Amino acid sequence: MNDQAEQLHFALSALDTAAHAIHQVMDIVPEAGLEQVVEHLRTVVAQIDARLHG
Repeated sequence: MNDQAEQLHFALSALDTAAHAIHQVMDIVPEAGLEQVVEHLRTVVAQIDARLHG
């Protein structure tokens, strides 16, 4: 795996961890308004995934 792919893989892992944490907060405080954050994370993950496979 080249350096860029390795960095992107690391970024995906960090975003996945963040998404899990956000979902835990949403379970505790559903009205926190974090749906937009989750949607943004999904967009970023899709962009990184496209760069990895494109």
